[in-house]
Amino acid sequence: MFNNAAVANLIRENKVHEISSIIETSGQFGMNSLNKHLADLAASNIISPDAALKYSLSPEELKARLQRFNHQSQ
Repeated sequence: MFNNAAVANLIRENKVHEISSIIETSGQFGMNSLNKHLADLAASNIISPDAALKYSLSPEELKARLQRFNHQSQ
């Protein structure tokens, strides 16, 4: 995560629970969520999907992301 105007505003307004959505939508600025990175590693066969799920803080979201990738690559 990088501190940008959107992140600073959420912190200022005590809405830190919304920061993850900023991270998800700010890839062009170099931000990357843990689940996105785990999914990328699994898609590249660097780690197994099971290993990715083991380290995910949100396994259900990661499962959905992995399923979307599997459908796109077919």
